[in-house]
Amino acid sequence: MSEIVKTCKIHGNLTENEVYRRKPPRNEIVCKKCNNEKSSKYRYKTVSSDIIERRCSRCCIIKPKSDFKPYQWELTSPYCNLCRVENSTKEYHKNRSHLKRRFGLNINGYELLIAKQNHACAICKKPESALGTKTDGSPKRLSVDHCHETKIIRGLLCQRCNSGIGMFFDNPDYLKSAIDYLINPLN
Repeated sequence: MSEIVKTCKIHGNLTENEVYRRKPPRNEIVCKKCNNEKSSKYRYKTVSSDIIERRCSRCCIIKPKSDFKPYQWELTSPYCNLCRVENSTKEYHKNRSHLKRRFGLNINGYELLIAKQNHACAICKKPESALGTKTDGSPKRLSVDHCHETKIIRGLLCQRCNSGIGMFFDNPDYLKSAIDYLINPLN
């Protein structure tokens, strides 16, 4: 039979198997259960694995954990998938409310630009309808391209063209060098 080694304030008498030495320099002996309850990593794992149902903050309906999108630390988001998609497509994508905040462009200005470009990318001329859909089912829209120094809007681009210009740091000399390289590659 094991002999009692320590008495925990919460869990009472502990045997040698129940005692856990946490940090050698401090030589502090604590109960495994008490140590795990203090540990935030253990607490998050326990909390996220114990959650079976959760109340959506938007629709106020209690739904199973599978109806919520998990974050990196395995906790769930406050909105169920349906409310999250509905909210994002309704406010962000349909109204394009971020245009005013980021570029000083209202929805009418965006629609004017898109009509001016014949609903196509300014560089590759790919139509907006050919861009496809996002994972939430909403259509992909053309991105607002702007100069990062002057903040002047240059036009609307598809994601690939906008990323390509960004990869060349908006520098025309780099783009000219890339064109020369494509025409006459170095062998």
